[in-house]
Amino acid sequence: MRKTLGDLLRALANQPPERRTPWRALRGRLWLDHAVWISGLEWAQFERICIQRNRSASNLGAKWRAGTTLPNRSSALAMERVLPGTAWVFELPLFQLLSDEPLSRSRLTALTSNFRKPGMVVGTDWVLPHADDVARYSDSKTLLYRGDVWGLFGLVGDMRWAELEGDDYGHLESSQDAFRALPALLRTPWVAASVPQLSELLERLRRRVPYTADAFEVNWERVEALASRTHFSADPGGRPKDVHGYPEAYPDPVVLMKRVPERRVREW
Repeated sequence: MRKTLGDLLRALANQPPERRTPWRALRGRLWLDHAVWISGLEWAQFERICIQRNRSASNLGAKWRAGTTLPNRSSALAMERVLPGTAWVFELPLFQLLSDEPLSRSRLTALTSNFRKPGMVVGTDWVLPHADDVARYSDSKTLLYRGDVWGLFGLVGDMRWAELEGDDYGHLESSQDAFRALPALLRTPWVAASVPQLSELLERLRRRVPYTADAFEVNWERVEALASRTHFSADPGGRPKDVHGYPEAYPDPVVLMKRVPERRVREW
């Protein structure tokens, strides 16, 4: 097969071919893990019923699981016909936003315009699917409090828009809250195994903006400690309250550096 100029440039840069980019690998893994989880089946049954679908046995399921072969959109649509409610994970724009490369205004608009609307007060709101219908989220904190991959999508979207528009402070805020979202994702059965890979992609994105790269570090032990709590809520409104009515505060997994001393947050 003839290689394109892009393939040659990636090879020279010691990067994987386009079809093997990290965000595509993460997409395939999360999509498959969600499908297995929603099916309620053991892997052998899932592979036979949802992947082989009464056809002759193949190694495709094992290759998807190992990441040596990545599923494509046709794979997701075929799975949707057998197991409705699974294709949305594959279609989630989050994965393309996690690509460690510049995104143009037109590309960002294409990925996010269906979910970003003029704010009810000022600015722009995220309008995202909710258990009942849709809900609006006005800033990084409200997205963080959602505690799921849709909330993370909004946070990463804010990171990419802030990067494009040179908004260092906005990038810092959304980046911090993207990492604060990880404990809730570690508690999500079908996401938990992919959180280290997800964290690595977030780290690459935050370092695309020098101000954010130097502003904080992430304490992974705190992330894991929060995720392992008997009771955890990303939203302070869902936490136990003290005698004065204040919600329990959590140790902050985001450790701010000397670059921003006025924002040394110890709890959230």
